[in-house]
Amino acid sequence: MEDPERMFAYFRNSELGIIALALDEEEEKVEKRRQKRGRRKSVHSTWKTRPVQGEFLDAVSSSHGR
Repeated sequence: MEDPERMFAYFRNSELGIIALALDEEEEKVEKRRQKRGRRKSVHSTWKTRPVQGEFLDAVSSSHGR
């Protein structure tokens, strides 16, 4: 593998500037997509197909004498 310091020796400063700007723009696009999408929560498929809702809450409440 080539030395990292020499890897960019083949580019002019103007080319490196263009690369840096392109990477910044791409990073902004990714961040906007991430914010737009919001936070996702993972739900196991077993929980998605449960026929009865709240049976665990009822079991916990009754075990604590509520």
